[in-house]
Amino acid sequence: MDNTIQVYVTNLSRFEYDGLIIAAWFTLPVSLDELREKLQLETDESYEIEDWEAPFRLTDDGDILTLNRLALLIEENCHYDLFPYLDELIDLDVFESHEDGLKRLNHFEHFEEKPTDPDILEDTFELSDGTYFTI
Repeated sequence: MDNTIQVYVTNLSRFEYDGLIIAAWFTLPVSLDELREKLQLETDESYEIEDWEAPFRLTDDGDILTLNRLALLIEENCHYDLFPYLDELIDLDVFESHEDGLKRLNHFEHFEEKPTDPDILEDTFELSDGTYFTI
């Protein structure tokens, strides 16, 4: 699994003004200076994220700064066993968002088999692939 966020961004102002498509793929995090340079953005011009690839579903596709923050959190936390389960853990209301989940993954433990320790059994939950996690 690729643990990066890539976005396809267009110079929206240029397209709306003269129909010219100036666009590029960026691997996040990306500086706003690099974005402006590659898209030939003037100070008052706007951009739009048209497409993306990420290790989980994205719901906020409009803000590079937010996505940059997520990309940095991925770099810091993708080594946790539960990282591939972020979407599922959000669906289970364990985390409120990807950012929340990435910040708190270190507080959870992943098990291939159901734990038998009665002290943690109460806080053990099954995932869709038959593995388990504890809070």
